Amino acid sequence: MKRKQKRFIARMVVLIALLTIILLTVILINVINAGFKAKKYEKNASVYTLIMKKNDELIEVAIEDYSETNIASDDISEYVKGQVKIYNSDMEKPTVKVKNLNTKDLTQVKLVLAYKNMHAFNEFNLTNYQMDKLNNIKEEILKGNYTSKDGETISFSDIKEKDKLQAIIIDDIANIAFYGSVLYYNEEVILHDDIATTSGEDMAVIIYRNRK
Repeated sequence: MKRKQKRFIARMVVLIALLTIILLTVILINVINAGFKAKKYEKNASVYTLIMKKNDELIEVAIEDYSETNIASDDISEYVKGQVKIYNSDMEKPTVKVKNLNTKDLTQVKLVLAYKNMHAFNEFNLTNYQMDKLNNIKEEILKGNYTSKDGETISFSDIKEKDKLQAIIIDDIANIAFYGSVLYYNEEVILHDDIATTSGEDMAVIIYRNRK
């Protein structure tokens, strides 16, 4: 092999290695930024917020005003922790955890709970939300028109790579943040600054892609 060819091959190997490093760095930055965003929502939320994490985990941030009640801050803490303890007592491993409970200001009592999955959330809160891979949800629930993240209207039948996407379906008012990216949402949802706000008037459907 001629010397020029060897030099060319060596340069290509170095270039490919550099491009690989750059690509991995971009992926890592996106994952870190997603984590930082979720942490920011968890810390700064001033209204009811759900944070959808990867691996089916989710975080609930609840803000309540107890200033006009006769409930003491210690009673709130005791009740919440007691309910979590009772729920987990039936499980092999805890599926609901108290991440934070701030009762210093009774006008804004902040509770942050972590759930292993939506099943645990629904059982603990007596709700019937859905969160699953798109292909695992009945199409009759999902059919209809959606707005894409770019503001375009698209039919559910035209959405591609359904096997790689997730959906959350709820019928209450909530702000929902994601570790991934919102791709499509129905008319019961408003998307602003990566936060999906549901109307609570009808079934809200949000289709998203999780960060790897």
